[in-house]
Amino acid sequence: MIDAIAKVTNAYTWEPNKFHRFKPHSSVRHDARTMVLGHDCYAASLTICPKGRLTGQLQMSARMRKQLCADEPGSAELVYRKGSFYLHISITIPAPGVPEPSGSLGVDLGVNRVAVTSNKKFHTAKKIRTRKPATKGSEQ
Repeated sequence: MIDAIAKVTNAYTWEPNKFHRFKPHSSVRHDARTMVLGHDCYAASLTICPKGRLTGQLQMSARMRKQLCADEPGSAELVYRKGSFYLHISITIPAPGVPEPSGSLGVDLGVNRVAVTSNKKFHTAKKIRTRKPATKGSEQ
């Protein structure tokens, strides 16, 4: 119920003067209070008002199931599309470790070439899609 209120509040925050019509089969958001994943992530139990809890089997690839079981589940959204229900579950994946740098790299910003690194790599402006920011004092 709290998630439904949050969804309506969010819609009216973005467009306060518009009357919003919600679809009868609009998506429903679930969090840790309203969703429980079963052992080995083969089933999910969702709180559905006013019926109580509804349990269903999750169909996914073995790779996805392994990822879901290994990481911490966050919120989920129950979506109805073309006669089928889908449960979109977000997970929190720990950030990979960043290796400590083993050396140093110098970069010379130039006129003919945008950059030349100390390991002898030349970077021309041809490969750069965005424009260089204007430096202070170069504006007229």
